[in-house]
Amino acid sequence: MIAGVGTLKAKDAYYVNIDEASQAGWEVSIDGKVNDCFDAWFNYIRLDRSEDEVRSLRLVSKPEYKFTGGTTYHQGKLSAMLTCEHQGAIKATQTLDSAGKATNYDRVDSSTTFNIGLRQSFTNSFSMYVNVDNIADKDDIVLVQSSDGKNKAGLLTDPLYYRGARKFTFGAEVK
Repeated sequence: MIAGVGTLKAKDAYYVNIDEASQAGWEVSIDGKVNDCFDAWFNYIRLDRSEDEVRSLRLVSKPEYKFTGGTTYHQGKLSAMLTCEHQGAIKATQTLDSAGKATNYDRVDSSTTFNIGLRQSFTNSFSMYVNVDNIADKDDIVLVQSSDGKNKAGLLTDPLYYRGARKFTFGAEVK
């Protein structure tokens, strides 16, 4: 689906179905044990084409590539994980609503973030953890290129969703 901008109530939004879409690219993943205490992984996704075939438009929120990698340290019931996420640029594109009106989306620069997590297992069925996403507290990390949110006047808001700030998550897991 693509975001549409029709003649609805001021705060409403709707989507126009895509009749035919295609994607082309490749992905590679590697993971393994470095030594008794460390594991590491790497994932790379390359997206060469992602298009609405009928309208000949690139789909929104599809970066040219995405990298995720990290390492986990584990010692007994304690583990720590450091990850890096890098998203390549997202090409400029546009969408068309059912009336043929265009919504333009500017090119989005690449972004990188680092995250860390600590986990303590107390028993085989109970663990607690703390995660910190966006350690550097960067404000330019793009989550998606498009938004169907509208302001009070009914106009589309900033067409980018950003990961706004450092995020802490505390939790427990019971199996």
